[in-house]
Amino acid sequence: MTVTQPSGGQTLIEGQPYTLTWRDASIGTGLVNIDLMTFSGGNATLQSNIATNIANSGQFNWLPSGSIPPASNYLIRITQQGGPSALSPALFSLAAQTHQYYVNDGTAQAGDWTTAPGNA
Repeated sequence: MTVTQPSGGQTLIEGQPYTLTWRDASIGTGLVNIDLMTFSGGNATLQSNIATNIANSGQFNWLPSGSIPPASNYLIRITQQGGPSALSPALFSLAAQTHQYYVNDGTAQAGDWTTAPGNA
């Protein structure tokens, strides 16, 4: 079994969907569990369970929760029930969702995202 996505180096955003993928000789049979792991001091430890008893299809659409702390030391673990498990090949990051706001102050200046001042 091999985790193919995330492969490492990615920054996933809380609240934005991401497709986890893996390869396994028995894709299409059995069930898997998917866990989010933190890596520190040479050890991977369970942060949270993402999914339990899902079909071993080779992919899972994950929506990272805002309750997961932003960090850069995450791994995904896929475990085939009654069989092997695999970790992501390298660390990935999870970042908090950011919001961009537009403030219309009635002026147009270099760097503005608009060319027409308004009053709304």
